[in-house]
Amino acid sequence: MSEPALKKQRNAAGQPVSLSARKTSQERSVVSVAQSVKRKARAPRARRLVYRTPITHAQLLWPGLHPHEASAVYLDEAGRGPLAGPMFIAGVRLVPSGTPSKPYVHFNFSRLGNTHSLALHEALTSATQEHVCEDGQAKSHYTLADIALHDSKKLKEHERYRAFGRLQACPEVLAYVLAIPASEIDRKHMAAAWKDGMESTSLWLARMYAHSTPAPALTSHGMVDGSPALTSHVMVDGGYAPPMPHLQRAMDGEPGGQEGKDKDHAVVVEATKKGDSRWRLMSAASILAKTARDVYMQKVLALELTSENDAPFKPIFEREKGYGSKRHMELVRQGKCTAYHRKSFNPLAKHFQAHVMEEVQHMMEADHVAHKAK
Repeated sequence: MSEPALKKQRNAAGQPVSLSARKTSQERSVVSVAQSVKRKARAPRARRLVYRTPITHAQLLWPGLHPHEASAVYLDEAGRGPLAGPMFIAGVRLVPSGTPSKPYVHFNFSRLGNTHSLALHEALTSATQEHVCEDGQAKSHYTLADIALHDSKKLKEHERYRAFGRLQACPEVLAYVLAIPASEIDRKHMAAAWKDGMESTSLWLARMYAHSTPAPALTSHGMVDGSPALTSHVMVDGGYAPPMPHLQRAMDGEPGGQEGKDKDHAVVVEATKKGDSRWRLMSAASILAKTARDVYMQKVLALELTSENDAPFKPIFEREKGYGSKRHMELVRQGKCTAYHRKSFNPLAKHFQAHVMEEVQHMMEADHVAHKAK
């Protein structure tokens, strides 16, 4: 029976009969066979292979552990985007219990100048000392389990101060904090200054660890007889992993190095987006860098802004730490800045380029007038 004829069929009550009910059992079996053949003719989906690192006992105890945590250096920075102030880079790595002697966190503020370096040390001590203990009594040392490690941007100020102070008394870690001033950022440009700072921090931690602990043989797992090996991994927070040739050469020269010939044991630099929310040691690096920079902007640089030209920037340094807020941008567009601003950043660069061009134009006009007078 044709399809139009089937559509016109009605039951005894005069109501139309559905198409599926009008089809005979033979017709329905033919349709089902055709559909099954069509399904089989489709190309099978390619299976997605997912390689997962076996979960260790330590990872079950602390989910934020990286498989190479025993031999990895974790790096994070604070102050890469502001218009003013230095950039701070912090690196953290695990060490065997009782291996390093105090201080466990080393600071390199020498590039800021002697005066600012001493002032920052004093400001950090006074700012963090009162927040270290919750019950009024400070311990002689803390473990990583005693420290609330998280992305520093998600912690409150007093929580960052408490974590910062406890990390300074934690013998399980070796840390290094480096300050890069705005003048160096302008001279090298941000990308080069950031890469140099990351490699300098990794190199310092690798050398300090190699000289303070017996050097075990390097393995692909970063562990020998339960002891951490030399630096084999560098974990960087962000989306770019900078090359570190100086670190590789330094590792080749250390005991246990492979002279760069064995690619399995080469230093691996890995970038992880939002790593300070995933790995506990990267969270520690984030806390160290951000706390040091915030204290420097609030309690050192802000006190230096005493002149009439610099006074409008004092609340910006104290509250906004030099970032490009609306009020900050308005002052910059008016041609105002301090000695601590990054002249290579827009819109400061545009303003200073225009200012230099104006001075050159005035000098050329003055030379032309003097030449005519002769």
